[in-house]
Amino acid sequence: MVLTTHLMHEAEELCDRVALIHHGRIVACDTPAALRRQAAGGTFFVLTTDAWDGSQPVEATPGVLRVDVRALSDGRAEVRLQLDEDATLLRVLGALAAHGVRVHALRKVEPSLEDAFVRMVGRRMEEADAEATP
Repeated sequence: MVLTTHLMHEAEELCDRVALIHHGRIVACDTPAALRRQAAGGTFFVLTTDAWDGSQPVEATPGVLRVDVRALSDGRAEVRLQLDEDATLLRVLGALAAHGVRVHALRKVEPSLEDAFVRMVGRRMEEADAEATP
């Protein structure tokens, strides 16, 4: 069965494989999960921690690909981690605990099919549609 839709969430829920088409060409074709992994470099974890002074050993933890830190107004820090796999998070949390850093919140942020489309095409679906409409 073939389903044609501009609604990314619909394609993600209903399809085993998705082809992303731009200007009549297939720019990617894979499972929704594989396309999401390609978007934005994969899954990120966002931690809210005590103040971040840069001495935390997170960057040196095996499997950590990228660390972005943003100071919050309440003195805490928001730490965005890109990891090679989800299991790396256990090593990161262990390293933080060993240095006495308290983690107040943790959330996993996974890219959507819309994120995959934007990464591969360079614009959101609505923008691409508007460009194609005379």
